[in-house]
Amino acid sequence: MEKSAGFIAAAQSDKYTYGEVGEGGSKYTERTVQNLGEGFESEVTHKKEYNVTYSENEDGERVATATLASETYYTVYEEDGQSYYKTVNINYVENTIDISTKEAEKRENNTKNLN
Repeated sequence: MEKSAGFIAAAQSDKYTYGEVGEGGSKYTERTVQNLGEGFESEVTHKKEYNVTYSENEDGERVATATLASETYYTVYEEDGQSYYKTVNINYVENTIDISTKEAEKRENNTKNLN
């Protein structure tokens, strides 16, 4: 899905998910975008990143296996009349789960190009 088509879809529905395949096909990112109800403003609220490996099955067909590597949850909160982002990151490394939070900078007008 092209990015522009994704943003049009966000304006027309409350929530949708789109995926992007990384360079060489070794990564896959899935983003959930939610319409926050403020005009046509949409925000990425959840992101999952997968590591992708390839193998051949017994019939010689190429098979892809995706392993969840990390998740990020994005929230927006108000304080002193300003909007701020807060993120929660969950990283999955072997048998370990690492959880961290981050207060982001003040939320600016997001109508500018965010490529």
